[in-house]
This record gives sequence, structure tokens and C-alpha cells, in this order.
Amino acid sequence: MVGARKLRLRIVGSRTRFLITASVLLLLWLVFVWFAATGRLAELRYLNVPLLHPYPPAGYVQNPFNPSDKGDLISVGEAARVKADLLRDGVAELSAAAQGDTGKLAGALTGRALDSFTALIQRNNVQGISEGADNHFESVVAGHLADPNDPGIVWAVKETGTATLLFYSKSTGDLLRQERERFESTYWLTLVGNHYLITDALVRTGPIS
Repeated sequence: MVGARKLRLRIVGSRTRFLITASVLLLLWLVFVWFAATGRLAELRYLNVPLLHPYPPAGYVQNPFNPSDKGDLISVGEAARVKADLLRDGVAELSAAAQGDTGKLAGALTGRALDSFTALIQRNNVQGISEGADNHFESVVAGHLADPNDPGIVWAVKETGTATLLFYSKSTGDLLRQERERFESTYWLTLVGNHYLITDALVRTGPIS
């Protein structure tokens, strides 16, 4: 009796596994037929089927700057690295602006971004002021977006939020004025050695009353 019961359980289990497998195969076949009938067969490569065909593959996500193209993927790890390097570069920018020292931009900025920020610090120095900023980020998104000035540079980070700009007298240290603004900034970064440097930027700002 015990042996018969075990045999029956094995048979039932085998039938259950067979039915599950058959159901999955049937579902996949129906999906294939539907995609073929609608002329969307090429989209099968983007079909997300857990365990069988997960998409995007592990370690990748769809490029946030190109949401219409499911095949445009970026590395999660590399995106995190780009964002971390931008944060470090931004700290160097703030330090350079606060001290009026363009030398602090080395290893943080290059190309157009370096030229632009160097000119800003030089203007402040001529006017006898230093500049600081208190930033509050609402979103920070990294992905592939070609630099309009150099399409070969594709890593970009878009930041949105608010900032309070503080202007001080370099001679006395007194606060001269402050301005509050909302910003939407896109920074392009290029890999130099083992670090991503800011090489270009598009900054849009608006006053906050």
C-alpha cells in the first residue's frame, strides 16, 4: 500500500510538472503567434519572462534619456559611478568658487566646462567677491545622452532642484546678497584615467520669489 501510494504521488507529480511545462510552452507559442500576426516579432527580444528570459538582463536598465527604445540599455554600475564622480566634481567646483582658486578645478573639470567655470571665478575675483551655493536636489538621473557639442561624449547626468546662491565680499567676508533659484542642469562627463570629469554643461535656472 505504501509503495503504491508513493508511485501514485510520483505519477501525479509528473503529470503536474508536465501540465505546467505544457502551459508555459503554449503561452510562449501564443505570444509568438500574436507578435508575428501584429508585425512586432522583433520586439520578442525585449519580452520579460522571469527565469526564462528576464529583460533587461541583470545589471542593466533602460536608458532614461531614451525611453522609447527598449534596446537602449545602460550599465547600472557604470551609471552609479558617473553620478558619484559628478558629486565629487561638484564639490571641487564649490570649493574653487568659494576660495576664488581655479587650481582646485584640476581633476574635476575639463574642456568647455573648465573654460566656463574658470571664467566665472576670474570675473568674481575681479569684482572682489566669492560665491557659494546650498543645493537641494529633487532628482539626479544618469544615462546616455550625446553632448550636442561633441556627440562622442555620451554619459550625462541631469539634476533638478533648488539652490541658494551666496555672494561674499572677499575683503571682509561679509554676505553681500543671496539669490534663490530653481535649476535643471545637464552635465556631460568624459572618462579621464579612472575618473569621470565634467566636460560640458547645459544649465537652466529661474528665480524663486
